[in-house]
Amino acid sequence: MRKYNPYKNIFYYYRGPSNKKSGEFDTQIEDNTTKALINTLENCSRYVVSAFMSDLGIEMAGSEKVFFDLQVAEEQSRPDALIQTGDFSIFVESKINAKLDKSQIGNHLKTQSLNYLICITPRETDVEIIKAIGDERLQFVTWRQIYLFFKTRLRRLKNPKDKFVVEQFMEYLEAINMTPFTGWQKRDFEAFLNIEDDPKKELRLRVKKKLNRYITDLRQQLQNDGAYTHLEADIGNIHQKDKHTWGVLCAHPKNRKIDKPHFTFELHPHEFRIEVNIEGIRPAKRMKRLIESDRDKFLSILKKLKGFNLYITKRFQIRVRKWDDTIKFRLSLGKDISSEDVEYILHKLGQYDYFRIICGKTFKTDDPLLGDDSFLQKSVGYMKQLHDFYLFSGGK
Repeated sequence: MRKYNPYKNIFYYYRGPSNKKSGEFDTQIEDNTTKALINTLENCSRYVVSAFMSDLGIEMAGSEKVFFDLQVAEEQSRPDALIQTGDFSIFVESKINAKLDKSQIGNHLKTQSLNYLICITPRETDVEIIKAIGDERLQFVTWRQIYLFFKTRLRRLKNPKDKFVVEQFMEYLEAINMTPFTGWQKRDFEAFLNIEDDPKKELRLRVKKKLNRYITDLRQQLQNDGAYTHLEADIGNIHQKDKHTWGVLCAHPKNRKIDKPHFTFELHPHEFRIEVNIEGIRPAKRMKRLIESDRDKFLSILKKLKGFNLYITKRFQIRVRKWDDTIKFRLSLGKDISSEDVEYILHKLGQYDYFRIICGKTFKTDDPLLGDDSFLQKSVGYMKQLHDFYLFSGGK
């Protein structure tokens, strides 16, 4: 199978040696992303440029040719880019990981020929910095908003060149995780195939960042539901031989997630999972006691979970603080579940000294739901369907 290769994108960059502590890595990706935006505008028709500016509240009057430049040296500053038509000048200051600098912005604003300064960052909260400066020439936009602008305009583009360049830029923003979560793609799963071809973990770390975006956006979607606002996010590290990436939402403190039920989200080479996970020794044994003491309630919960599965795994310790699992039991849930099934669950749990109980939904990579924009909202729905199971197991 031919794997996804980000270097086929016309904007993706070959990352040279850098020391993250020195800030060289931040500068490199910021410079390249600014260049990608400017190259997109420069190589598209004037319609795309005018529409982009109009979306920011900047009207480019007249029909003069538009000129573009990067790293422009002014008397007191060096903006990342310049967009100019006639005497109309627009500076661009962009950030990826670095923070907006008030003094840097102030120096840009001292340029006499400046009409507008566009500040671009990944953080919506940076708009407060712009408001505090209070200059009407300042415009603020996030990379996510830029992505959504191009996504909206893409459907209206007739020029094949415009469509190609915009699609490549959008794909580049997806590759560096400067977009809202828009679904899981084939390339995300392929990153965990043939991991020996990814010695620097570059492809897998990209997916880990995307999982972080998914869970961050998921938490945002849940902000209006008091049952979930207290949950904290945690994203697992990817080690050299890891063939999956995972994240959790759990009650405080997140570093003790193993001691309590938690929501788990896992991406494997061939599937994506949304689950309630009960893996620690104490919470797993407590769950067994809870089932024993209220079989009817447990049965009622399982009957409502059509399309979900219950798993029991046997846990065994490999070394200190390192455990592994073997799946011993799987049950498809729904209205056909009976009291006999509950008794058999208890029988299986009684066979093992250490076990894990998992209840969740699994999506195969060819499931069209995964790649749909609506998957994030559907994920909220799946969590709510699992909520009774989560509470029954001791979740808060």
